[in-house]
Amino acid sequence: MQKSASYDIRMLERRTSQLMEWGNDLESGKLSFEMAIRKFDSKSKLIQESFERIINHESFLPLIPSSEVDALLVAFCLASARFYLHRHSPEKRQRLYESALESASRLGNQFGLSRLYSILGSAFSGQHLFHPAKECFEASLDISSNEIEPKQLIETLGNLGNVYGRLNDTQKAFQYQFQALSIATKECSQMRSKLLCSIGWSYRHKGNWEKAMDYFQKSANEATDVIDEGYALGSLGSTYRQTGDRENAEKCLLQRIILARQINDTEGERNSLGCLGSVYSDAGRYPEAWKCHNDALTLSRKRHDIGGEAIDINNLGDVLFKQGNIENAIAQYKRAIDLFHSAGNSLREGICLKNIAICYGDTHNYELAIPAGRKAIQVLRNSEKSSDRINEIEEMIQKWTKQLSIQEIEK
Repeated sequence: MQKSASYDIRMLERRTSQLMEWGNDLESGKLSFEMAIRKFDSKSKLIQESFERIINHESFLPLIPSSEVDALLVAFCLASARFYLHRHSPEKRQRLYESALESASRLGNQFGLSRLYSILGSAFSGQHLFHPAKECFEASLDISSNEIEPKQLIETLGNLGNVYGRLNDTQKAFQYQFQALSIATKECSQMRSKLLCSIGWSYRHKGNWEKAMDYFQKSANEATDVIDEGYALGSLGSTYRQTGDRENAEKCLLQRIILARQINDTEGERNSLGCLGSVYSDAGRYPEAWKCHNDALTLSRKRHDIGGEAIDINNLGDVLFKQGNIENAIAQYKRAIDLFHSAGNSLREGICLKNIAICYGDTHNYELAIPAGRKAIQVLRNSEKSSDRINEIEEMIQKWTKQLSIQEIEK
C-alpha cells in the first residue's frame, strides 16, 4: 500500500508539472491549441484517478503528508483551469479555482494564496462578474501588499484598477492603476506597457477617447514584447473604430493581426479580425466584412472557443442585417444566443436578443419585437453594467407598443 501511495504521488508530481509546462507553451504560442487539448485530456483523467485513490482511501492518508496532497491539488487545479480558460468553460474554470483556493488556504502559503485570489478574480472578471472579482483582487492585495514580490503587487493593483474601471468608478480605477505604474517604473519597467494600456481602457470606459488613444499609443511605444505591442495596437484600433476613424482603425488592426500571426496568437488574431470585420461593415464593405468574421469564426472553432464562436456568428448576423437580409440575420442571432447561453455570458446573450427585437421592429413585426425585447431585458438583468441597454430597450418597446396600437386601429 505504501509503495502504491508513493507511486501515485510521484506520478501526480510528474503529470501536474507537465500540465503546467503545456499551459505555459499554450499561452506563449509554442504549442497549438489542438495539441495542447489532446495532451491535457490524456493526462488530466490519469491525474484525477490518482487523486481519487489518495483522497478516497483512508489507508493512504497516514502515509502521505496532507500538505503534499494539497500542494499537488493546487497545482493541478491551476493547470486545469488554464485550459478551461481557453475552452471558455467559465463555470468549470471557477470551480477548479475555488478548489485550488480551498487547498491553498490549508497550505498557509501566503504568496500562493495571493496569487490564487488574483487568478480567481480574473475568472470572475472574465464572466463580467465584477463585484466578486473586486473582492478577490482586494483579498489578494491584502496579502501581497505585505510581501516583498513587487510583480505580484503590481499585477494585483492593475487588476483591481481594471475592475473598478468596469464598475464605472474611474477615480479608484486610476488610483490603483497609477499606483501600480509608479511601482513598475521603479521595480519592473517591462510591466509599464500593460499598465499604460489598462489606464487607456479606464479612460475609454469614461468616454474620454482622446486620452484613451494617447495611452494606447504610449503602451505600444513602450512595449518590450510582441504580445503587449499587439494588445495595445488592437485596443487603439478598436477605439479608432468607435470614434469613426476607419482608416486608422484598419491600419492598427492589420498591424495587430500581423503581430498575432508571428507568435501564433490565435486569440489575438481572432479578436482583431472580428473588430476589422466590423470596421468594414460600418463602411459598407460587406464582402470584406464577411470574410473577416468568417475567418474569425474558423479560428474560434479551431480553438474550441464557444464564446468567440458566438461573437463571430453574431457579427455575421450584423453584416446580414445591414444588407437587409433580415431573415438570415435572425437565424444567425438565434445560433449565437444558444452559444452565449452555453458560455454563461448573459450580457452578450441579452444584446443578441435585443438585435432580434430590432430586426422584428424594423420590419414592423411588433407582435414579435415586443416579447423579444422583454426577453432581452430579462436576460440583461442577470448581468452587471446593463442598465443603459435595458433603458434603451424599454424605450423601443414603448415605441413599438404605440405602433402596434396604430396597426390594430387601422385594421
